[in-house]
Amino acid sequence: MRFGVYLPTFAWRDLRLDQAARVKAFARRAEGLGFDALWVAEHFLEAPGLYGTVWMSPLLCLAHAASVTTRVRLATGLLIAPYYHPVPLAREIQTLWHLSGGRFVLGIGPGWDQHEFETLGMKLSERGRRPDKPYIVPAVLSRIAGADGWLARAAGSQQMVKDDAKAIREHCAALGRDPGSLRLGHLNFLHLVDTTDRAEALRRQRPIFERVMGTHRTFENLQQSYFLGTTREIVERIRDLEAAGIHDMVLATCDYDLDQLERFASDVVGRFA
Repeated sequence: MRFGVYLPTFAWRDLRLDQAARVKAFARRAEGLGFDALWVAEHFLEAPGLYGTVWMSPLLCLAHAASVTTRVRLATGLLIAPYYHPVPLAREIQTLWHLSGGRFVLGIGPGWDQHEFETLGMKLSERGRRPDKPYIVPAVLSRIAGADGWLARAAGSQQMVKDDAKAIREHCAALGRDPGSLRLGHLNFLHLVDTTDRAEALRRQRPIFERVMGTHRTFENLQQSYFLGTTREIVERIRDLEAAGIHDMVLATCDYDLDQLERFASDVVGRFA
């Protein structure tokens, strides 16, 4: 299993310049700790019920990170393709690819937030068909099977990620593609705390997660979706996903937190060496 990390590009309402400046320090340290890739998110607006923040420009943040690193891959997870005109986007991708020494990895998705589309003067119905169901429909499976990899969202349950991975592998096999040739990944948020007591861990983690995810979902729902609980429990969830065929694990901090990055490397990734 390869481990990457999300760059903390949160555009908090009270974001300070000194916080934003940590993106460079975070990128440097992540590379120094041996992480495989730096990933970035994209959303212009808060989405009540899913997240309570927005993120800075993904491509600009990756260019920022590229300027202070030499090895680590730079990935979008995901870039919302309909938000961009294809020609200038292609130029930006080409530029980032060459300036980073070929380290850029393009991950794209169609988007889903109607309010975000409308704010940008677009219609969600024109993005291309993507049925919003709790499973992957055949049209989407076919698109995934034609790609280099697939990144599972963090908002679903552990079982949903495993079921989706199984469906993708079966679909690849049915099409005559070696399922092992498609890399399957999963991103998730976590905040490690110093306790072996689950109740105490959740008590400490709750306000941190609710700042990022908002409070429209129950805390029980957040526990199903995200890596909450003791460090041992989090490692067990990752091992479970590895056994289910997940090749790439993308770990996300809940703030501009270099201490958490260090702990990801020692307390989580170190268990898989």
